[in-house]
Amino acid sequence: MKTALVCLLVALGGCRSAPRAQPSASDSATGVADTELAQLCRDAWESELEFAPRMATELGDARGDARLEDNSPAGDKARAAVRSRLLERALGVPQTRLANEDRITRRLLIERWREQQDEFALDIDVASWNLDGRGGPQNEFLTLGPDQPARSPAQQSAALERWHAMPRYIDQCCTNLRRGLAHGRVASAKAVADTLAQLETLLATPPGQSPLVAAAKDDAPFRARLEALVAGAIYPAFARYRDCIRDEIAPRARDDRHPGVCNVEGGAAYYRLCILRETSLDLAPSEIHAYGMAEVARIREEIGELGQRLYGTRALPEIRARLEADPAQHFTSAEAILGKARATLARAVAAQPRLFGQQPRAACEVWPIPEHEAPFSTLAYYRPGAQDGSRGGRYYVNTYAPSTRLAFEAEALCFHESVPGHHLQITLAQENQALPLVRRQFAQNAFVEGWALYCERLADEQQLYSGESDRLGMLSYDAWRASRLVVDTGLHAFGWSRGQALRFLEENTLLAPNNVENEVDRYIAWPGQALGYKLGQREILRLREEARAKLGRRFRLADFHDRLLESGGVSLAVLGERIRAWIAVELAKPEPPRTGTQ
Repeated sequence: MKTALVCLLVALGGCRSAPRAQPSASDSATGVADTELAQLCRDAWESELEFAPRMATELGDARGDARLEDNSPAGDKARAAVRSRLLERALGVPQTRLANEDRITRRLLIERWREQQDEFALDIDVASWNLDGRGGPQNEFLTLGPDQPARSPAQQSAALERWHAMPRYIDQCCTNLRRGLAHGRVASAKAVADTLAQLETLLATPPGQSPLVAAAKDDAPFRARLEALVAGAIYPAFARYRDCIRDEIAPRARDDRHPGVCNVEGGAAYYRLCILRETSLDLAPSEIHAYGMAEVARIREEIGELGQRLYGTRALPEIRARLEADPAQHFTSAEAILGKARATLARAVAAQPRLFGQQPRAACEVWPIPEHEAPFSTLAYYRPGAQDGSRGGRYYVNTYAPSTRLAFEAEALCFHESVPGHHLQITLAQENQALPLVRRQFAQNAFVEGWALYCERLADEQQLYSGESDRLGMLSYDAWRASRLVVDTGLHAFGWSRGQALRFLEENTLLAPNNVENEVDRYIAWPGQALGYKLGQREILRLREEARAKLGRRFRLADFHDRLLESGGVSLAVLGERIRAWIAVELAKPEPPRTGTQ
């Protein structure tokens, strides 16, 4: 899943129910007992919606439907000023007078605003140099199109106002990149190439066929207005953006020998901030790198044991060759990929009741990754449902070039992204009326991704995999996430080349070559995010074993999961404190009788 806290992305397709329910000011502080902290939560939520109008649209709040974010330096300063004032107010709320959940809310807000303040103070100005084939207006605006509410006259007026703002936003992207060049900062060559390829594809698409006009749905007159706006203003802006990147950025882009942020001025300090933001842990890159190497070695042994049983070899290259040579492991169509995902999801949903006391109300659906994005995207990702319940969660699967997608990976991927992974955790948080909206909608990366990776092994414990080759996919994915610790730190702290990163993944996982390239390019463009998976999984497993050891017959897996998920996506330190507090409460209860199962 794409996430910084929880990255709430605009999803493709589907009509919203109308009118859309909008969270009220009182709703945004639900569950907060302290009056001063409750008002802070309301103000924090309103500031998030003000500064992220596309997120507001995604959540079903119509107040953002006519606007785009201010992506100028003035916008950055305005956001930093508001967050600084909010941080001061949070620090002024005495912790000693707060009940337990209120203390956690205050602590999480302070952690988040301090990280944002530190990044702004560093003046790394990421928007002025970082390009990403998974982000940028050439992706984000296209996925916005189909999901923009535009049924009523008022909604259509708001959509037109937002579409009129797109050229200005795109031109500001050019201005930002030129500012980065002036300060000696520039994107990596591969990110530049991917962005240019996307822009060329976009501009070659007739305006009437663009996702940018999909907001009109079946309203022909409104569609004509959008098409004219796309052809006359938005496409020319994208052409200017392409020309800027091609003519000014590409000649000075960081080559494949220097892709990491350690090659950008201020990059070393920025990477340490990325580690803290994405993991909630103050760890040195060398410590993370060493843990990754140890995990890679351990998991390779597991792969070797299973490979010996399946193919008579422990060597990863031979196991990979056998998998790639097996026709049964290659999908033959997009529908076959989607069918496998739907069947796996159904099996996981059926197992939910024995693993969780709390069940989400919103369902999860399987969708293909949009065509314009798929060649540059990862294997799959999850996008949360709307806060108002008008749309459930969506598990997006990459169906591009089906024959290159290996079937043995599909089940682990599904358990990670949908159920019991991202969909269950995020949806339970969204639906938890005991939490303020700032905690329901935002979550710490290492918790979110650590939980989803934990679920891949949990599915194995619950015998949800179809066969041994599917279990091999689980092990390969675990090795992949362990390799991320090595590759991400290698690129951004130790000066690895892109080629070094590619080779490490090729030698230590069973990933297909096209996925190896996509993954490495993702790490280059998104420093630190890939670290959250294994570090989060490690903490969850550590807490589970601690609870099991201390509680003995009192321990129930479903109870542990409920306690783990009931407070939303907290930082790992907060998570540990909550689980240990629960253990203490359980130990104070009378010991259960010895009859029955635990």
